[in-house]
Amino acid sequence: MTDFMILFVTCFLEFIMLYNISYNMINKKTTWSLNIFLIGVSYGVIYALVAYSFPDAVARLFFTIAGILIFKFLFKNKLHDAVLRWGIFHLILVIVQSPVLYVVGKIINDAYLLTVAQLISLIIILLLLKKIDLNNLLYKAERYIMLKLFIYVTTVIFLSILIYAGYDYTPVYMLYVSIMALLSLFVFLKILRQITFYTDDAYAKIHDIKNLLIGLHTTVHGTADMQVVKQSLNECMDLLNIDGKLAEIQLEKDEANILAFINQKKEQNVELVTNVLYIDKFEDLTLTTILYMLGTLLDNAIEHGGNKPILIKMLIAKSTVSISVANAYDKKKNDNFDNFFEQGQSSKAERGHGYGLSNLKKAVERYEGEITLDYSYLDEYESNYLTFKISIGTFRL
Repeated sequence: MTDFMILFVTCFLEFIMLYNISYNMINKKTTWSLNIFLIGVSYGVIYALVAYSFPDAVARLFFTIAGILIFKFLFKNKLHDAVLRWGIFHLILVIVQSPVLYVVGKIINDAYLLTVAQLISLIIILLLLKKIDLNNLLYKAERYIMLKLFIYVTTVIFLSILIYAGYDYTPVYMLYVSIMALLSLFVFLKILRQITFYTDDAYAKIHDIKNLLIGLHTTVHGTADMQVVKQSLNECMDLLNIDGKLAEIQLEKDEANILAFINQKKEQNVELVTNVLYIDKFEDLTLTTILYMLGTLLDNAIEHGGNKPILIKMLIAKSTVSISVANAYDKKKNDNFDNFFEQGQSSKAERGHGYGLSNLKKAVERYEGEITLDYSYLDEYESNYLTFKISIGTFRL
């Protein structure tokens, strides 16, 4: 029973480290409650039972799978990102615990060694997290893919050393090593794909878009046949693999076409609450630019809005364009809304992110408009909402 209690306390302390490191990675402030405490106790009991009841290799296999699933489902990571973050978590533990175990081992040499080392490691990690913002660090690293690859390689090396240090030729341990190898290969291929995107695909896309737009511009200004123009547009979209053709487009019916554009976004399994007031064509802005602005805000809201409805308000008149898009959003501890429109700033450390809002702001300012942010709690939806408002012309929503 004493051995089980030692394992339980050790695993409970590991949960506290996992909770703090994980939330630091996603830039959220840890909040302790009875539920979190009970989750920690459950974590400690289950992990202790597995470690106490099964061979070491079986326990490691369980801990690996469970840890990755925790990262994936609790923090809504993609599988390869969950594996990477789980590996980084263990890398941090190894870096901190190795010297602590060495020093404590010189002083204590009994059953309480690991628990004492775990407690000291927890204190060190909590102090480090007060000074280090892992989310910002990882974001900067992932912005430079080679550094991301470095993180991956370093993590795999440390994990490989750990596996080799306790290597056992039993079938279960071989299965554990095989799963680790497959996961490592999976993450590596994902990172390699991103490297390929930045080195090849992105430049190819830019090159294609430039030439296609020049060709389209020439066609539009060189023909009076609207069918030729329509065919050219469709060909451009097909060549760029853009599946964005609206099912119902009505001639000279801007309001209906705006609603058709919004309805296309509904196909992405999101709830959109729409309030569009169309009075007249805006004098200084085409429908193309209005849909670009609306589409950028909608894509941003769909990406970050979660399961709550997205709220859309629009007013289009002869001298006014006002667009408002709001999505549910939990403000992170280090959020600075003033930086949302800076190039490269994004809560998503993934390729292609951090440019939409920056480019949108430039477009809005080009037409002497403004884009503003509002963050407030909406009683109707029982959630905090982040609202982006575009205002061009004389009237404001």
